[in-house]
Amino acid sequence: MHSLQAGGATAAANAADEFVADELLVGFQPGTRGVQAAGIRNGLGATSLKAWPELNAEHWHLPPGLGVAQAIQALAANPNVLYAEPN
Repeated sequence: MHSLQAGGATAAANAADEFVADELLVGFQPGTRGVQAAGIRNGLGATSLKAWPELNAEHWHLPPGLGVAQAIQALAANPNVLYAEPN
């Protein structure tokens, strides 16, 4: 991913092209594991592509009809989610 510098609109467009559609990287607060994380993922209808237990993070594929921005907004309201970002 590119950092935004001078010419920000072009840099932002190029950075957006580097994200994978319908995928998220999600990190959970310490202590959020297993059943809780699965419940959050299942609540969005997402599937886990990969998990990094040592980082308390997962790589998700979103269901059809749920956009990355919409999923990030929903996850931002969950106190068990540390971060959610495009892949």
